[in-house]
Amino acid sequence: MATQNMTMPNVPNSGNAALTHTFKVVRDLSIAAVVLSSVILITGLLGLFVPYVGVFAVGMLVGFNTFWVGCLVLITGILGICGYNKGIYNHRVATAHLVFSIISALAVVGGFVILIIALAGMTSALIAQNHNSDGSHVSSGVIIAAYCGASFTTAVYIFFFYYCLHGSIMYCKVPRNILVYNVNLSTIPGATEQGAVAVPVSNYMNYPPDYSYTPADYNVSANTNTGSNIQKV
Repeated sequence: MATQNMTMPNVPNSGNAALTHTFKVVRDLSIAAVVLSSVILITGLLGLFVPYVGVFAVGMLVGFNTFWVGCLVLITGILGICGYNKGIYNHRVATAHLVFSIISALAVVGGFVILIIALAGMTSALIAQNHNSDGSHVSSGVIIAAYCGASFTTAVYIFFFYYCLHGSIMYCKVPRNILVYNVNLSTIPGATEQGAVAVPVSNYMNYPPDYSYTPADYNVSANTNTGSNIQKV
């Protein structure tokens, strides 16, 4: 009978900690993105109805940029938490996270441009007011609040752009041989020689067993260089 060799490669005990840390960083950044996007969304909503908050949120409300940027980043952050949560990599959710990261990054760029235009408009209005002789002036407190709100939103948008860019890069760096539905890195013994994570054998246990051979038909021999060789005689 023909001989069939099935070799199980050695798996060195290194690499999982770094990859798990990378997933946790994406998760932590996703949590921060969810919190910040919720903050600017709530601030924008309050700015529509509360005058004092509206002064602070004047930059957010130009073109209603805080709503379409905040909603997209909120969805992206939730997907990032679900796709990279606690060392468990979910490829489908991570792919959705990648798509929304790209869309959100484009939205953030648009929102950032609108904020710059709003800041330029406020500055021009202040300059024109200083040259106006009708005696009408805006209080310095209102001016400071408007500039602080626009500056805060600008800083948040910069973080959003970094988060979306970071998530996209980390997705591309995920080893190709863990692209299964769910991989828990804590249950994987180690990484392969190329730095990729080996998929647990349990992921392949759904195949029906072959009962056509008995244990006596197999000859198992150990090999210290390439792993264990299982020969079917």
